Amino acid sequence: NPDGAATFRRRNLRDVDLNRDFYDFSQPETQAIRRVFVESSPVLLIDVHESLSGEPIIIYANNTKSRLLARFFSLETDIPGFLAADVGQSANFAEKNGIYGVIIELPIFSWKYKNGSIIVWRFIESWARFERNGIHIKERQAPHRLNVDLTCDVGGKVFDGRKP
Repeated sequence: NPDGAATFRRRNLRDVDLNRDFYDFSQPETQAIRRVFVESSPVLLIDVHESLSGEPIIIYANNTKSRLLARFFSLETDIPGFLAADVGQSANFAEKNGIYGVIIELPIFSWKYKNGSIIVWRFIESWARFERNGIHIKERQAPHRLNVDLTCDVGGKVFDGRKP
């Protein structure tokens, strides 16, 4: 979201929440992402978001591929994974195209995580190991924390329904 990145907003200059445009594809930004999916046939989607929270989290959509990928990455990296009630359109779009997909919320301005590059690299390494060794995600135990249902407000902050 080039427009929103400058103002730390989820909406583009047309005031459309691009995170919610993966069903309609009404905006040039999401149309471009769909075009990449069609033209390059990726096998993995890691949708990276910045968050005001201090710790990274994995958000998965309510579909099998997203849930399994979140479980696998959570076990590999010790980053908690959460089912998000109203987000995950990119991961749902990914599954419709046979692709594993998750959303990663990375802490903004975090030198501890090198602004997310270390975490994304760990995910890519884990995925390569998964592909190479044929690890069966279904057989691994999921941490209990994967059952937390989260909602995302307009500002992009993730919360569990309680007041912050």
